[in-house]
Amino acid sequence: MEERNGKVFCSCGNAVGIDKGGFVKMNKGAFTYSGTKDTA
Repeated sequence: MEERNGKVFCSCGNAVGIDKGGFVKMNKGAFTYSGTKDTA
């Protein structure tokens, strides 16, 4: 990952979050997933 101008980018070049100093706030729409949550 790379940080530029307060934004965090993945290796493919898409913005995936915002640098908040002590942590990174991730963008909900930046991720693709499939399947269900394992509740066991």
